[in-house]
Amino acid sequence: MAIKYLNSINLNQNELQFAVIQNLAVAPATATEGQIYYDTVTDKLQLRTASAWVPILSGTDTNTTYTLATAPTGTAIRLTGSDSTTNDVTLTGAGTTTVTRTSGTQLTITTADQYVGTVTSVSAGTGISVTGTATVTPTVNILYAGASNAILAATTATPVGADTLWFSDATDSTIKKALISSFPGFGADGTVTNVTGVASTFISTSIATATTTPAITVSLSATGTPSASTYLRGDNTWASVPAGYASWSLQGSAGTTEVISTGEIVNFFAGAGITTTASNSLGVNYLSIVNTGVLALTAGTNVSITGTNSNLTINATDQYQGTVTSITLAAGSGTGTAITSSGTFTFAGGTGITTSVTGTTVTITASNLGTVTSVATGTGLTGGTITGSGTISVNYTGASNIVAAATAATGLAVDSIFIHKVATGNASKALISGITLNQFGAPTADLSIGTFKLTNVVNPTSAQDAATKNYVDTTFAGSGALIYQGGYNASTNTPNLDNTPVITINKGFTYTVTVDGTFFTEQVRVGDLLIANINTPTVLADWTRVQSNIDLATTTTVGIASFAAASFAVSGAGEVTIKSGGVVLGTQTTGSYNPTVGTNSGIDIGNAGAGGVVVLNTVSLTNGVITAFTSENIQSSTTVNPGVILIASDAEATAGSVTTKAVTPAQLISNATTVANTAITSREFKQSLAASGPVLHNMNSYDVMVQLYDSVTFETVYADVVRTNSNTVTVTFSAVPVNQVKVLIIKIG
Repeated sequence: MAIKYLNSINLNQNELQFAVIQNLAVAPATATEGQIYYDTVTDKLQLRTASAWVPILSGTDTNTTYTLATAPTGTAIRLTGSDSTTNDVTLTGAGTTTVTRTSGTQLTITTADQYVGTVTSVSAGTGISVTGTATVTPTVNILYAGASNAILAATTATPVGADTLWFSDATDSTIKKALISSFPGFGADGTVTNVTGVASTFISTSIATATTTPAITVSLSATGTPSASTYLRGDNTWASVPAGYASWSLQGSAGTTEVISTGEIVNFFAGAGITTTASNSLGVNYLSIVNTGVLALTAGTNVSITGTNSNLTINATDQYQGTVTSITLAAGSGTGTAITSSGTFTFAGGTGITTSVTGTTVTITASNLGTVTSVATGTGLTGGTITGSGTISVNYTGASNIVAAATAATGLAVDSIFIHKVATGNASKALISGITLNQFGAPTADLSIGTFKLTNVVNPTSAQDAATKNYVDTTFAGSGALIYQGGYNASTNTPNLDNTPVITINKGFTYTVTVDGTFFTEQVRVGDLLIANINTPTVLADWTRVQSNIDLATTTTVGIASFAAASFAVSGAGEVTIKSGGVVLGTQTTGSYNPTVGTNSGIDIGNAGAGGVVVLNTVSLTNGVITAFTSENIQSSTTVNPGVILIASDAEATAGSVTTKAVTPAQLISNATTVANTAITSREFKQSLAASGPVLHNMNSYDVMVQLYDSVTFETVYADVVRTNSNTVTVTFSAVPVNQVKVLIIKIG
């Protein structure tokens, strides 16, 4: 975390060594005039002015002239500045066109059209279109326009709300499908309650009296009489068609002017690199003339290409400005000769290419003529490659069939799939949600449903029916039937049966102890059985313990023991008691025993008040009976003699005036804490500041340490701190801090 300073830093003319300016990819959102940072995108140092960020430039641009020369490799023109910096402009061929160097000052652009063949026709199947011209390879695609488009070519049917429509999703420009009933404006949208007709230009409307199914009549409002020899004029009047034209003239940039009489047809033939297409769109006849002979030029670094058709202009967009002193053409081969004062660049035509010049414009024309040799098929189609004649149709077989070639997606209930409709014998579509599992054949292998549940299943009735969880739970689990669950490690409580179990345990669950240990504090051994008496047992009484593997007890082995009937009595509950006279010392026991221990008089020892403490000195025994004893007093302790010592009261311990009593550790800690707190309180001070100002600590010393931190972010911050006098420090910020600043003061010494 960066250290925050709330005032300026004065290095007193000392160096800031090994420093790095702040690195950012984006300028700071808030900035102050004079602020700097290093832009990692442009690799430039940025300075904040009063209104914007500007780059700090080092040195000056000394480029005053540029030299056009041959690049080391490739078909490039190299611009060399007077400061020795270079930029290459590369000319690249595309398709069958190549760019080569034919001399030191000449680049040759050549086409190598390889298409030669005898394809005479390309036929499109149902819903298919063929695009391309006689000089390129045709491409077959789904037909989207015209009377035979993919929709109009389909079988006619009456749509219902459950049918599906294609549509383009405006959110991601992807073709999707949806039920007709889900489209706005379809389905039961409402009931017509009133219809009003409004007349407009050229149009009049009339409505028969009705509210739900009115008859609406729309007609032209023009005056006059319509007929085969009249037309609707702009003033909304039926007028007679004027007499037709007699002739018109057709004239070109060369050749003889031709007169076209009524009924004659003018044919527009395509020349080299030109195609002509006559068509009708929305009732308008038009002729499209397209130049297909222009070759593609790709702009390289610091180069732009403008213009259309066969007139292209190549411009350099290099930011270096100056005076060109030398120009040399470069190509993929050959060596260019520099032109330093005056000269001519020659753009020579190659195979299939002609060049011409008018003024300052060089025109490169491609005579890219050829014959289609093959027709390829697009995604989901079959029938190509066709080199003579053939038919292209939708591909229904193989790895590239129309389904396998489609974009992969996760099927949803509202999606549709293709089916063969037995009732009609046609290919149809059906919603995935409308196909039930019982309509599929019986599985011939294991059926997996992944990691999901099989829900809404009824309870079993036949022997081979699947059982539901509820059926098993209500029939077995919790019924009291013993259900073996496996082993139990009593040493590690695995699985967790003890200490509030976290697993599900039902009545009848049975476990076998596999490792010795304790079970709810009771010792269990390997082989013991643990049986749950109730659902969710939490205490030892909720379990039945069945012990096994228990041997007879020995002097070294824990096991089953028995009691002599002559000496012990055992109740029905297993309680063992010694019979009266059942154990005779010395006869049924080993070792030496005194039958009686006692005294012939009372022994009074203990607190003797000021005399100290009375203790036994000597004791006389006869047949185990104390017959005599002597005692003496233990003196009180002093600074030189050991003895009995009293504990001082809390008040005496605090006062410290008693010399003959002891203090406890608790009294020592209590008094030490009180003394320390008193000392610390007198040496610490804290105060919050919202702005610059004095802080009165009253410690009567200049030897104080001052630390500041943000009261909200808790970051340590820095500001000017001046010890104004022995009881005051003054804190100064260069600007009012965003959050209050906590001031901590500690006295040293």
